[in-house]
Amino acid sequence: WQNVVVTMLFVVIVLLGVLFLSFKVLQVFNYLHVFPAQDFASHLARLYFFKLHGFGVVPEWYNGFRLFDHYFPGFYFLGAPFLAMFGVRESFVATVIAVWVLSGAGLLFFYKTFRGSLNGFFGFLVWLLANPLSVMAFFVFGRVPELLAWAFFFFGFGLLWTYLDKQLDARFYWIIP
Repeated sequence: WQNVVVTMLFVVIVLLGVLFLSFKVLQVFNYLHVFPAQDFASHLARLYFFKLHGFGVVPEWYNGFRLFDHYFPGFYFLGAPFLAMFGVRESFVATVIAVWVLSGAGLLFFYKTFRGSLNGFFGFLVWLLANPLSVMAFFVFGRVPELLAWAFFFFGFGLLWTYLDKQLDARFYWIIP
């Protein structure tokens, strides 16, 4: 009886988290039509300047500035193929979706490394993406590059854990970049 109650409580919490997260995901799709606020606007500007100038100096901004002097370019590298296919807003939304998929794949790799259950995977995925602090950071304030860092952390830590007591082979060196 207690296991049934705990399982039902877990399912309700996960469903509420997924529902809350789905509203925030739909809000990101709204950025195709409405100009976003917070850090999303600066990410759009960086994508635009990255499309125009690459890694060079951006001369349109006061006396010019170097684009990636103070921010990591990984998110924008991931968005570069989308910039070649779409406009800046569409490529931004596509890059955000790619980051979500990468974080889910990294978490799945992490859980398979520890041979965790599928319930644990979904619970942790909802805990990572749908808790109020993450929703505010990733989907309201626009700190999507930090979500990309979580994805790389899950891949890297899972790979390190896989080779903890094993001989290194060529697959291990994927962690170096």
